[in-house]
Amino acid sequence: MNIQWLKFGILIIVGLINLTIGIVIFTKYGGGEKSTKYFGLLCVSTLLWSINIGLIAVVKNNSIYKTLGNLTYTTGALILINFFIFSIYFLHTTKNKSLILFKILIIIFSILTLYILFTNIMVSKIYTKNNQISYTPNAILHLLYGILFLIILLYAYYILIKKYINSQGINKKRISIVVLGTAISFILGFYFDWYLIHINVFKFFWLGPIFTITMNFSIAYLLFKKN
Repeated sequence: MNIQWLKFGILIIVGLINLTIGIVIFTKYGGGEKSTKYFGLLCVSTLLWSINIGLIAVVKNNSIYKTLGNLTYTTGALILINFFIFSIYFLHTTKNKSLILFKILIIIFSILTLYILFTNIMVSKIYTKNNQISYTPNAILHLLYGILFLIILLYAYYILIKKYINSQGINKKRISIVVLGTAISFILGFYFDWYLIHINVFKFFWLGPIFTITMNFSIAYLLFKKN
């Protein structure tokens, strides 16, 4: 089997696992709680990201590759935004005036992502190397995307850590493992699918989505586990 199609198959399986986690949790607990709803959307987002990157691994047409490349930034943004909103509603709703600033940052981040999606600026210099189509990202846009991504992500963890400090017993344990499980996914995903691409290394880009399973399993088990 061609190695590129093997990568595609692995990422499809990863996406379906994430979707299954979301469906099981949503079916069992419904969408009454906002944390449940945004966890479900988080699982769907990781499915879309996995499929998108899986298709990038096998596509040979430059035009299709460009569209998929732009979509990668969109699906990645959906993961971040759903995780951020999830962190707000997890256990109890966070009410903080500084959230207004971060809502503005999310709007700016969303506008930037849509700009990337509907223009040819980010994915413009396409080339083939080792039988794999790759691209040189627009340095400024790629850097700006990464900076905004990190700022929003770090604030989501600030919210979760603050809840950890103010919690007791089983809730403290749940938050700690949710933070650990999601941090592993985000750190490795950001490394493989932003940093390495930023320095024009595409060999490992397909590994990022695999670690989203750790994120979704940690949330599914500890957020909704009844004791």
